[in-house]
Amino acid sequence: VCKRFKIIISSYDRHQLDLRLISKIGFDRIFHIISPENVLSIILSNSTDTPNQIHTLLLRISFERFSRLEALSLINVNRNSLYSILMQKSFYSLKSLSITCSSWEVLGHSVLEFFSSIVAKSKLERLDLNISYKDTA
Repeated sequence: VCKRFKIIISSYDRHQLDLRLISKIGFDRIFHIISPENVLSIILSNSTDTPNQIHTLLLRISFERFSRLEALSLINVNRNSLYSILMQKSFYSLKSLSITCSSWEVLGHSVLEFFSSIVAKSKLERLDLNISYKDTA
């Protein structure tokens, strides 16, 4: 990445990232360019094009570094990744949260109980839960 581009990116502090269609190489590089502290909004997806993206981000970067994060969207999130995010202190400062998952079983009863207790303590102004129903019969 050219030096001028890095200077421009580092001087901007209100990034809104939609990583649903980012390549693996782009995903590997993005947080070398953009500081998590400057991200206000992020969309992450565990789709077939971006498998394990949410888990990979959690392994590489402490969620606490997203100290100014206001909006978070998690698409096809799994139970462990969701639980890891809910445990972070920075979760409480979110204003908007969107969760898409494939079934209630992904969330699980214990995660839902924990989720409801911390949502009541958070600053959330908007909450979207999109849970697909798949008829297995």
